[in-house]
Amino acid sequence: MPPLPATIRAVKDDIDPELVRLRRGGKVGPVLAASVLGLSAYLVWILRADFSYANAADAPEDMGSAAALLARPSPPVNAFVSVAAAPDLRAPARLWAREGKGHRLAPALGTGGRLWIHHDKDAPGTAPSDDGRLTGRLRRLADVPFEAALRQYVAALPPLPRTVFSEAFAGGIPSVDVAGEPLALTPETRVAVDENTDVVQVTFVQTDSVTDDASARGALAAAGLPAPSAPGETALGAWTYEIPGEVAAVRDKLHAARIFGAAVDPKLARHEGTRADLVVAANGLTLRGKSLPWSRVQRVTFFVPATLPADAWILLQGETPGSLWYVRPLFIAVAALGALMLWALVRQFLRARPGKL
Repeated sequence: MPPLPATIRAVKDDIDPELVRLRRGGKVGPVLAASVLGLSAYLVWILRADFSYANAADAPEDMGSAAALLARPSPPVNAFVSVAAAPDLRAPARLWAREGKGHRLAPALGTGGRLWIHHDKDAPGTAPSDDGRLTGRLRRLADVPFEAALRQYVAALPPLPRTVFSEAFAGGIPSVDVAGEPLALTPETRVAVDENTDVVQVTFVQTDSVTDDASARGALAAAGLPAPSAPGETALGAWTYEIPGEVAAVRDKLHAARIFGAAVDPKLARHEGTRADLVVAANGLTLRGKSLPWSRVQRVTFFVPATLPADAWILLQGETPGSLWYVRPLFIAVAALGALMLWALVRQFLRARPGKL
């Protein structure tokens, strides 16, 4: 191919002045920068509590008892604490929250549902507390993602039994049960009174010496106790008999005969009514016309609806600042990305000023 003329080569090699005056665009456009900045700000907001907790001291702050913690004007929020508390296992919660994660929870005894214990593992993997203290992260229930699931669970619970013994009635109807749980009673609150009778139940479990019904009745006779002709209740490897007497006296006779494999329990008669039917006096109580002296009252049970106060707290047991080690680098990376996108937006603004090419 013959070479091009010199004039054509000169035009081909010249630089277009219009292209030189064109402003070079940035690598990150304003829409992308604003989108990434918004996402970064959202993630920083979500991670702020975890980031603060991850930087807390490694030693927990001693809060004393659960009651002392809740009595504070302002309990520490998002803090690593140690609390003397026992979970109320009468109505433990096992629920799934919106994040698709299972949770095991139970209220702390004596707090009226204001403090809940969140177990960090399944029951086989949970280490028991030897000193009655629980350690973990203290947060408001409103700040955790499973609040709605827990409130729905508590609202669906049937009334819970709250037991009170006769000594608690010295000043009238008690305000708390035997575990210190508050009793919010109404006239319609269901009440059950268990009465001691003159009959006890003796249960034998199968051993080398007690192998069947006949040998069990023979052991009663050897202890000087009346043996019924047949067991009142028979289970696999166990026989239960109802005999007249008191628990202490029957147990002493069995021990004197060196019979230690029998359980002795009182046979109770239950009387039910409502709080409006209950009348308390110095010498006993009356429920729906049935008068019982205190000596025959084994226990009184009130069935009270479960509550979950609006200002409830939760102790995330086992969650230490060290367990969130990954939050710090993640938070710093997200914050740095947001700062970079903010700078990109500022540069876009400066470039777009009037007269700025």
